Amino acid sequence: MTGAGDAAALLDVRGISKRYGGIHAVRDGNLRVARAELMGLVGPNGCGKSTILGIVSGLVRPDGGSAVFDGEPLPFGKFRATQRRGLVIVPQEIALAPLDRVWESVVLGAEPTKRGTINRRRAKRIAAEALAMLGHELPLDARVASLSPVERRLVTIARGAARSNVRLLILDEPTAGLPGEEAARVVDAMRKLVTVDRSLVLVSHHIEDVVSACQKVTLMRDGVTYRTLVGDEINKDGIVKLLLANTDTTASAGSDHDASHLGDDVAWLSNVTGEFLRRVSFQVRRGEVVGVAGTLGSGQSEIVELLSGQKQPSSGEVRIGAARVRPSAPHVALRSGVGFVSGDRASLVIRSMSVSEHVALPALRRLTRSGLLSRKHERSWVDGSLKELSVKGTPEALMTSLSGGNQQRALMARWIKLSVDVLVVDQPTVGVDLAGRAQLLGVVRNLAQQRGVVFSAEPDELAAISDRVICLRRGVIVKELTAEEATEEAILDAIS
Repeated sequence: MTGAGDAAALLDVRGISKRYGGIHAVRDGNLRVARAELMGLVGPNGCGKSTILGIVSGLVRPDGGSAVFDGEPLPFGKFRATQRRGLVIVPQEIALAPLDRVWESVVLGAEPTKRGTINRRRAKRIAAEALAMLGHELPLDARVASLSPVERRLVTIARGAARSNVRLLILDEPTAGLPGEEAARVVDAMRKLVTVDRSLVLVSHHIEDVVSACQKVTLMRDGVTYRTLVGDEINKDGIVKLLLANTDTTASAGSDHDASHLGDDVAWLSNVTGEFLRRVSFQVRRGEVVGVAGTLGSGQSEIVELLSGQKQPSSGEVRIGAARVRPSAPHVALRSGVGFVSGDRASLVIRSMSVSEHVALPALRRLTRSGLLSRKHERSWVDGSLKELSVKGTPEALMTSLSGGNQQRALMARWIKLSVDVLVVDQPTVGVDLAGRAQLLGVVRNLAQQRGVVFSAEPDELAAISDRVICLRRGVIVKELTAEEATEEAILDAIS
């Protein structure tokens, strides 16, 4: 798994592959990071970026390929050894303890010690120097909880830069969720970290940030790094077109979308502000699939959480159904007429429960007679639902025995007979093969016949089945596309 690399490159990754079950997360991953370079890595969700980052940082062991760092093979599967070599990754999640002080957060994991205790004076000096590299000063004794979101992001980047021997710093979505001016501060700080002895890799869905910061950009799709751009080739329009090249969308945008079949409004967001959202308003009608598009931190996931009762807005209103009930918790949302389907099957599938038990779970009150579950009614309910969605597998089988696509169809089958006003569907095709993906999108479209559907997914899937698409960027709606306008390119251009 080792091999000779390009001596001129700081990092030279060739032919990396990684499979999870029947899914190829990375099939042919190739990265070349030069010395003293700020490089961008761009691609849609599920393209393999996270996997290849996990491999080069030592968190994931690949099935094949080679990686040479600073002239020596990388120790695959050895995270701490990789860090000691000077390759450090700053993840997209901001892992900061609110009560820690700034200096403690910056040196966390690499605290200088003296006689077995932390050398506070030296630690503060290291923290101050790391922040100075970014062109910023922060009060070292301030609590993390008192910092603004952009200041917290700067602290996490400073933590990576504070490693004494860091040669390559990989930043995963460092501007996610930040408004434009604050994102620009982070991008400016990243530029300052590039020296003759240090390179950076910026991984981002925000193509504008990549274009403004990077000297080279590598594009990734379907587990393959297929194009690297340099110089004048790096522009937003060109990157969007290349990301869409040779892709196989499930259906054409605008097909079979007839607004005449739509009913009354069944959900409302009115001037909603939250962690990411800024005064967002839109309605959903019965019989309509409303796609919600956005990159990480844009507010796309927050809309899903608000409608399904997992989260509350800081201001504005979320209302459901004719009675206009406010969903204050998931169980309240269900009673208010909201169903929820997530592509995160790991959080929804209970390993000890059968297919039948999963399908019947939201309908237990309907299937109970005199305080006891009617097995006859449950079997009729489940059999009909599974048959309608062509789920392969017996009701008595454990849910975990089904393939990913069949598990997802079984979770959707919950809502075939259960009357809800709104069905919130979040990334339903994650980890599902292409054939299963097409079937699931057809199921989502069919489920909208008797209810409104709010659909969060990748641009190609949104273009395939949505009646209209709400496009979010940095917490605000930047465009609303009709079915005819909602091509994958138009959506990606709006949200990037």
